[in-house]
Amino acid sequence: MITETPMGLTEIRRVVVTVIGDPRVMSKNGYELESAYYDRKEKTLERPNDVRERFYTKVTILGDRRPYDIQVQVPVEVRSDRGYETVGEDDRLAQSWAERIKKALHESRDKRNVIDDFKAF
Repeated sequence: MITETPMGLTEIRRVVVTVIGDPRVMSKNGYELESAYYDRKEKTLERPNDVRERFYTKVTILGDRRPYDIQVQVPVEVRSDRGYETVGEDDRLAQSWAERIKKALHESRDKRNVIDDFKAF
């Protein structure tokens, strides 16, 4: 969990996409993003439906106005007779992704011009 992010929603979404890559799934309101499937070593899977185990990063932006909280989860899916089933979450990978996103958010904030962000009306 990344708490109290003072940036705007579009800026947060832009930073998250640069970290996790083009989202495989994005909710209509843009508050939930899911990365492409990858393996345990975080290598993107070319054929995600042919592996026994796969992971993806789910980023949820919480709150209806600033400051936003950002929740990062990494569900683990395992193939069974009925298709893929979520068997849990990998907290170690989720923490790793959260740290990368947090670092990118801080770097993005440092590059931003305060005057460009100011809206008079």
